[in-house]
Amino acid sequence: MIYENPTIADAVKELKVSAKTISNYIEKGIISEPPTIEYGLRTIRTFPPSYIKTCEAQINAHKDKLKKINKKSKVL
Repeated sequence: MIYENPTIADAVKELKVSAKTISNYIEKGIISEPPTIEYGLRTIRTFPPSYIKTCEAQINAHKDKLKKINKKSKVL
């Protein structure tokens, strides 16, 4: 179920990868930074359906790069 302000947990369910993987993909530039919203003093990353669809396309476009990353992480 997607909520009004979906969290990384919602993205995990949709993309079928872990939260750590999503964070790593963002850090490595494989997927773009998610939009943010302000809650008082906090800035929260949100993962709306449109962002998740974009991520799916970005992940598919980087499949070869992801295979190399996964192989390296298994070696370590």
